[in-house]
Amino acid sequence: MKTLLINIYRDITTSFPNTEVYNVNKDNILDGFYITLGMAIAEGVTVTKFKPLVESFASDKPDEFISFKSQWEKLKLVLLGENPMGIFDFQLSTEYLEWLKINDAKVYIQKYQGMHQASVKLDIEDLYEDTISRIRRKVLRYLQENGNNKFEDFVINDNQVNRRSKLVRAIKEQFEDIEFVMYEKWSESIKDTKSSQTNDEIIGKNGEASSDEDIFIIASDEKDNDEKWFSEFYTKVGKLIKGKYECIHNTPFYHNNGRYYHICDNKLKELDLNGCLGAIPFDEENANWKYLILKKGNDFFVINEMGTISIPIGNYDEIKYAYNDCVLARKNDLWGVVSLNNEIIIPFQYDDISAIGTSEHKYYSIYESESWKTGVIDEEGNVVIDTDYEEIDCLIGSDGSVWFKVCREEDDWLYGIVDINNEVIIPLEYEEVEILYDGWDRATPLSPFFKVKSGDELGLFNSNGEIIVPMDNYIDIDFTFDHNYIKASYKDEYDYLEKHFNNPPFIYEIPDKYCVYDKNGLRVCNEFPDAYVDGKRNYSLKNSKGRIIYSSYCDVLFLAGDPYSHNGECYVEEQKEYDYTKIIIIGTSGKVLGKFPKGFSLVDLTFVNGMALCYNTERDENCIINLNGRIIKKLQKNEKSYLSPFQNGKLFFLDNDGNIGYYDNSLSRTITCNNKAIEELTCILQDGILCVKTKNNNLALLHWNTGKLIEFEGIQRIDCLYGPRTSWHEAPPKIQDYFLLRKNDKYTLIDKVGQFVIFNEYTLMSGVK
Repeated sequence: MKTLLINIYRDITTSFPNTEVYNVNKDNILDGFYITLGMAIAEGVTVTKFKPLVESFASDKPDEFISFKSQWEKLKLVLLGENPMGIFDFQLSTEYLEWLKINDAKVYIQKYQGMHQASVKLDIEDLYEDTISRIRRKVLRYLQENGNNKFEDFVINDNQVNRRSKLVRAIKEQFEDIEFVMYEKWSESIKDTKSSQTNDEIIGKNGEASSDEDIFIIASDEKDNDEKWFSEFYTKVGKLIKGKYECIHNTPFYHNNGRYYHICDNKLKELDLNGCLGAIPFDEENANWKYLILKKGNDFFVINEMGTISIPIGNYDEIKYAYNDCVLARKNDLWGVVSLNNEIIIPFQYDDISAIGTSEHKYYSIYESESWKTGVIDEEGNVVIDTDYEEIDCLIGSDGSVWFKVCREEDDWLYGIVDINNEVIIPLEYEEVEILYDGWDRATPLSPFFKVKSGDELGLFNSNGEIIVPMDNYIDIDFTFDHNYIKASYKDEYDYLEKHFNNPPFIYEIPDKYCVYDKNGLRVCNEFPDAYVDGKRNYSLKNSKGRIIYSSYCDVLFLAGDPYSHNGECYVEEQKEYDYTKIIIIGTSGKVLGKFPKGFSLVDLTFVNGMALCYNTERDENCIINLNGRIIKKLQKNEKSYLSPFQNGKLFFLDNDGNIGYYDNSLSRTITCNNKAIEELTCILQDGILCVKTKNNNLALLHWNTGKLIEFEGIQRIDCLYGPRTSWHEAPPKIQDYFLLRKNDKYTLIDKVGQFVIFNEYTLMSGVK
């Protein structure tokens, strides 16, 4: 049995008999406080992590450094030895503040102006929680990897750390058989011995895995002051694959020291480049998920998603990305299109060529150097648009319709739209033409509408070339929230105090072919609410033929279901009636099914299996109602916290006695466990595990069928772990039994029993399988 020496300094230069040293301070956790403290005080915000500049400060201002370090020793007593209490009176000289200002970014300069106080009172609770959590995670992970049967006792090389410290308590709680020994007594009982071993050799096991082990987690971070991302890979037991790999944009390939790797069958494989070591990625911003273009000297070659060379080096003078199954290639100063199997798809006959479509709709713009004109060909090389324009861009609608935005010099470089038959849809008369976007990210054009600009005026065309929003001085033209109307807005259009429009917007109702439907084929259509100066709102439901099946003046009318998939069992209408809100339930056929009991409101937006949860604030009463608005179950008064109803067939509850359980679809109440430490049920992470908030204001995992509670201090949230998407249209698969802990916007990984699998913090984490 050995003693574990936890080194929180950097002064371990000798080895000790039967002792293993773990250097918790590899990444300057404590040294970094010198600059972090100064910045935090000057900034007046929560402490964050900064690159330490301690060595420079120590050499430039040795006297100030000694004074500063002596104060740090007092502060460290509180950090490692005691819980933080109150305010720490910290002395900072003006010389030190000036040094910080000179050595750090300009953003801090104004913060230091006028700061001449000799003493700053610093509340160290945030600093303490952040630091002690990082140290604790490192030590516990080390002990878990080595096993608690290897060490008989542990010691920390600081006499100020005592049994009351969080670090010591955390070790004792998880490893009851290991004893804590004070450093002073321990060091007196042993003799220093000389050793030629390096510090890394003394540390022993480093937790690294070989690259032929299965990869379970991809952990990624963005490099400081750089747009590049780097990834590290972990096995299922938290072992780190050696190396830090630069991510190649939009590909499954990684780069490290001139070598290329990818993950295949859950293993990190080095690509066989046949002597092409040292090649560099080409046109990385346009890199494709299916393949990678590399360049060595003046020669190009292509690696496919299986990690093999599909287009050998030296075949072409230049290669550029096109679509998932082909590339653009230049040979003898002419361009063509080549498959990933190195087969010629479009012969080499163009002065230049660019991919302007999508993988589902392949189109290419071609360029003639003699005429300086551009045209369009399809994926088989057929001419779609003659080389008659200076600029061409492809626009593709949600139904696969294709248009081309064009401009030419003889039309004064103004833009218009032509269709697939080269027929002019919108004349070339506008300074700007863009497709009207559908979606918050404005990344994918899905509509058949085109917004045009001329001078200070905007207008809107449909795909038939008809102007549907006349040109005017609008500030913008966009969809309304439910996509059933287009709204052309003026600046400062609405007077909220007077409840009327100073200059009413232009409203265009979209035809049925571009509307939102529910699962029964009924169109959900809101008459534009703000168009009425009397403050009333007229809401309607229309069927697929455009016939109104329900209409009412109300405050809110919504589909009580998933707003993204438009699935739901009914609509809910809310009307404010004097001192309470009247809530009516409407079926998808437009028939009124019933109304909520007076004083009750819907807890969330979902009816499931014909039931929903509602709440009365005056009575502090929760009930389950059916689609007719009839109360079918009154819940107990002391049940105070709920999740969304009937997820996975269960509606969970927490009562004042600490009982936790659920109602099933038959409305039977089942108590599964009791835990008085829980304050609130937050969400369902997976079947059998809930995320909860404790009375200590911490988040925790709750195994609701056994009552086991695993609490974590100071974290922002607990997330599920997800694997890679199988398609962009589907949610990524959830990986069972593993969860991400988020703190300071970075993640660590735990398993379902709360053991840390990965202690290191990363910006992104995703599973491989």
